[in-house]
Amino acid sequence: MEEQLFPRAAVEQGRPRAPLSTFAEHSFLMPTITSYFGFLLAVLTITAGLFISLNKIRLI
Repeated sequence: MEEQLFPRAAVEQGRPRAPLSTFAEHSFLMPTITSYFGFLLAVLTITAGLFISLNKIRLI
């Protein structure tokens, strides 16, 4: 079980052992970055959709 969760080199050298996914699970920036790019994607999609639809009915 230990070999699956922890890097073998850290176990053999006696260093403090941390799971491989510590940074990914506890990074406080990931939700911020994800929501920022999600917001940008939504805004660009809505803007492009409005532009195309208004262009089709010749309001632009």
